[in-house]
This record gives sequence, structure tokens and C-alpha cells, in this order.
Amino acid sequence: MMEATKSNPAILIGASIPRSGHHFLADMMTAYYGQDLYYCEYYTLSTCCRTVPCTRRGAHQIIYQKSHDRDFKLPADVSDALYLIQYRHPVPEALSDRELELQEKLGRASLAYRSTRAGYSNWLAKKAVYYSRFHDKWIANRVPNAIYLDYAELAADAKTHLKTIVERTTGPADDARLDKVIDKTR
Repeated sequence: MMEATKSNPAILIGASIPRSGHHFLADMMTAYYGQDLYYCEYYTLSTCCRTVPCTRRGAHQIIYQKSHDRDFKLPADVSDALYLIQYRHPVPEALSDRELELQEKLGRASLAYRSTRAGYSNWLAKKAVYYSRFHDKWIANRVPNAIYLDYAELAADAKTHLKTIVERTTGPADDARLDKVIDKTR
């Protein structure tokens, strides 16, 4: 592990299946690192450079980029990056996605097509294809410089997983700080 500095930041690249705890992890990392972390989510940032690793990161010690890799163009070979691969069993993931849709508007185009049997079947089929391709790229062919995070395991033992990420990113973790972060994000 090279020491992360503002002139040579640690690069974290998140490849995550939607609804697999990415925001939970990002919130914990933000709470742990504070201003030292730059979080890049090109889905919502209009000023995003759309490159990997991020080129508009400013002077931060840690850069954390989010991607669902929907087009499967996210590079899996950035040698000085630590990949955070997040996944979840397909059935709870689909149910969680459906529940989110029913609870929130999210500013998305109407998703009412999912309310018909044919529309819902088509939506599930597309999810299955995406999940399979994500699995083949990120899970079946494990990236050596990655930490793999199953949603159920992350939710059950967030502190251990966050500690592993911190130790691989910036060195020994501060246990008291970890405890505060876990209490805050629960």
C-alpha cells in the first residue's frame, strides 16, 4: 500500500449492483474520512469528467467513484486502484428496487410499465441479463486488487468491512472512529 496523499490520492472504484448497499458504504466512508474523501457519482454530477480514475477530484486524499457498470465499459485493470465490488442476491435486489420505486419518485421517467404483467416480466428479464453480465465480469473473474462485499454480510458486520477498506486504503484504522461511524450510519 502506497501512502495516500493529496498529490497522490488513494483511488477507490466502486462497481456495484444497484440496491447492494453502495450508499450505505459511501455514507460510512464519508463519515470516516470527512473532507479527505472525494465522492464521484457521475449519475448525478453534471460537472463529472466521466473518466476512470476521476480527473476533477481536486486535492483530496481518497477518491471514491461509483459505477453500476451498466454498459460494461468500466475498466477492471486500473492497477493502482482498489476496487470495491458490491453485489446482492438477485431476488432481494429486485424486491428492494421495486419497493424503492413504489416509495419514491426519484425524478425518473414513469416506471408504470412495471405494473403490468408483461412489463414486469420484461423488467425482470433485463435485470437478469444485467446481473448475469455483472457476475461474469466482476464476480466470476475476480479482480486481484478488489474487496468483495456481499450486501447481507456488509449489513450484518459493517464495522469489519469498513475496517478492511480503511486498512487497505490508508493504513491502520481508528477503532473509536469506526465505532462512531457505525453508530451514526445505522
